[in-house]
Amino acid sequence: MTDSKGHWLIPPLVGQRIRNQDFGFFSVQTQNKIVLYNQDYKPLPVAEGQRINVIDENLLALGSYDESGYQSFLVCDRNLNPLSDVKFHSYNYQKSVFVRYTTENGQKKTCFYNKNFSSDTCLQYTNVAFMNDSSGRFIVYDGKWYGVMDAGKKLIAPLKFKTIEYKEPFYFLQESEDKTLLLTEENEIKDLQCRMESVMYDEESKNYLLRNYDNGQNVMIDRKGSILSRFTGDYELLKKGDYYYFKDMLLGKDERYKSYYVNKWTGVVYRSGK
Repeated sequence: MTDSKGHWLIPPLVGQRIRNQDFGFFSVQTQNKIVLYNQDYKPLPVAEGQRINVIDENLLALGSYDESGYQSFLVCDRNLNPLSDVKFHSYNYQKSVFVRYTTENGQKKTCFYNKNFSSDTCLQYTNVAFMNDSSGRFIVYDGKWYGVMDAGKKLIAPLKFKTIEYKEPFYFLQESEDKTLLLTEENEIKDLQCRMESVMYDEESKNYLLRNYDNGQNVMIDRKGSILSRFTGDYELLKKGDYYYFKDMLLGKDERYKSYYVNKWTGVVYRSGK
């Protein structure tokens, strides 16, 4: 890797690829390992069985497996100097929150730590999962059911869901095999009255197309989760400039691979007479 004047930043070495890891860090993959370089283009070698993850522009996670079988990590500075003796198990880079799992009297707990590594609180959850959600919300699990908490650790989706997935900007709350609820950005829960599996952003209308691939059900919703229309079929979103573009239309293919359209607001299907 060179700068704009041809000076070496990372000198020639035997490797397979150089990858930008965000926040100014780069990784070089060789045949046997991956070496991380910091913003000063200095390699950060680690021992066998350890790995480095980039938290932000100043913090790195030096990870390994602990005695409990969890993958734990020490928080380090950009030169891989440990900043705390506490080994954590997860973190939320959106809110600079660190998590450690522990067990007391046979009860599994999730303990939260602040940015300065001071202890915040411990809650009786088996696991938590941080999403790429700028609001800081996260998924919690009590060993049986899933729920969602906000950044202040208030439960905003109750512990009663079989699975929860974050598909920006919504949380898909799976209550049963045939029923999906949505948690919106305003923390409102919307009942879709059906099962949905995917979300696609419609650039033309600034709304969202939800789809169930098993039965072909489709729902158009706005960013607040309000249902705008329902229809059935396997369709794709169109953008201005697409060959098949017509305003307010989705493109479908029948069993003979012939194209047809459906109006995304009325559900009316348009086919050629041939």
